[in-house]
Amino acid sequence: MRKNDYKSLDEFIGEYSGIRNDKYDIVYGIDFRFKGKLYRMTMDQMEPDELRNEFERKLNKKLGKYEVALVEPNGHSDFQFEEYQFIGWYDDIYDLLENCYIQGMKFKDVIMDDDTVIEGKD
Repeated sequence: MRKNDYKSLDEFIGEYSGIRNDKYDIVYGIDFRFKGKLYRMTMDQMEPDELRNEFERKLNKKLGKYEVALVEPNGHSDFQFEEYQFIGWYDDIYDLLENCYIQGMKFKDVIMDDDTVIEGKD
C-alpha cells in the first residue's frame, strides 16, 4: 500500500487510456482507498454478461468499458454484484474523469487527491 504518487493527471491518463505509448505501460485497473472506503476502477468486466445486460436494460443504454465500483459496501443497490456496488460505467478515460463522482467529487480530483491511497494496479 502506498500514498498517492501521481504527479500529474497526464501520468494517470497515460497509464489508463488503453493507448500504447513509449512513456507509460498500459494498466487495466486500480484499487484505491479514499476517505476510508475501497474503490476499484477497471477496464476488465467485473460482472457476468447476463448481469451486464440487465444493468444495460435498467439504464436503457450501452455500458462503457471503464467500470468503477465501491468494494464491500454496507448497503445494497440495484447495481450490485457480489462485493461490488457499481458507481458507473464510462466510455473512455475522459468520460470517467469528468462524469464519475465519488463521495461528491469528480474522479479526476479523487485520483489526484493527496489523501487517496493506491492499493494496487493490475
